Amino acid sequence: MIESRRYRAASMPEALQQIKSDLGPDAIIIHSQPVRVGGMFGLFAQRAVEVRAAAMTTQDDLDAGAIQPRQPRQWKPSQLTGDETIALTKESPEPQRPATPLRKVQLEQFSQRLGEASTLLADAYRCLQDEGVEDRLVQEIMLQTKAGLTFESLGRPDSLHVALRSAMLSRLPRRRIRQDTPPHLICLQGPTGVGKTTTAAKLIGLFQSERLRPALLTIDVLRVGAIAQIEAYARIMGVPFAVAYDPRELAAKVESWSDYDVIVVDTPGMGEAQPERLADLRCHLQALPQSSNFLVLSATAKTEDMLATVETFKGMASIDAIVTTKLDESRHLGGLYGVLHATQTPLAFSSSGQQVPEDLTVGGTEELIARILASWREPSLARGVGTCLP
Repeated sequence: MIESRRYRAASMPEALQQIKSDLGPDAIIIHSQPVRVGGMFGLFAQRAVEVRAAAMTTQDDLDAGAIQPRQPRQWKPSQLTGDETIALTKESPEPQRPATPLRKVQLEQFSQRLGEASTLLADAYRCLQDEGVEDRLVQEIMLQTKAGLTFESLGRPDSLHVALRSAMLSRLPRRRIRQDTPPHLICLQGPTGVGKTTTAAKLIGLFQSERLRPALLTIDVLRVGAIAQIEAYARIMGVPFAVAYDPRELAAKVESWSDYDVIVVDTPGMGEAQPERLADLRCHLQALPQSSNFLVLSATAKTEDMLATVETFKGMASIDAIVTTKLDESRHLGGLYGVLHATQTPLAFSSSGQQVPEDLTVGGTEELIARILASWREPSLARGVGTCLP
């Protein structure tokens, strides 16, 4: 005779231990399967294993009273009425145990927290969309954010903000440094009007504040007033300045400044519709194979335009990092975040004003994410973005 029982445990070894304890070492496994227990609406469920086992019993065991066979409950004929066809030997179902007051309170608290978390996640989702983050990327970020939440953090805006910011940061690359010995060459490239010359001056000021010895060099000899503008910056800041009219002169000047810590090279603005200028820039960059090439992008540009610019300048030389300007002039920064993610190019510096060098930030990834999430965290901020929290 076989008596079977069902066991549920976190792992198979734990289940086997329970079976041996209850049914003895001669118990046999009839069936096993993985299951998920606990949680609600698919959240926070735990993996477990369910095993049905049995112990072989003999008639001697029954006669000795060691194991009592299950007795079916007998239904009295008086309990049956009408056309009911319930078998007289049918077992009555076990009565459902009412939830204890404590368990009921816990379930209510869990349901409330889950509802609050769903509302906050929906608000954050809408904010990222409003900021211009691509839908597919928003979904990936929210899934990662949801996975990082714990029961204790459900319904708490601060905890959700930390998880959301962490998910967004983890999807952007870290800054890479190509050069480990001075002089460090930084070559600023980019379209016309993004603020390369002003950024070059800000970098000089930043390096001076770090007690480094910078120098400034330009190959932008096409734009009217370009040389005078950057020369004025160099004179005010008291740093060496030079103009290179061809690749050979550029390489010679860099070599003559070998005792400086950093050399910043400003280049003319151009785009994919100017192949001759692009070819000339390529020749100049080939004269500086050891330089770190920073692509300057305006945060006010459209996402597709920024992506096209990245592709254009990747044809000149490898892009080591992106420098973004005009953060203070952009209403929506999700597109810039998407470009950094799509190209997997680190953000080296970010600029949000015209003051030299105060308005330049090293890195700036966390500031960028903070600005994107500002309308969700602070509904009162009037940045042209609809509020996402009631």
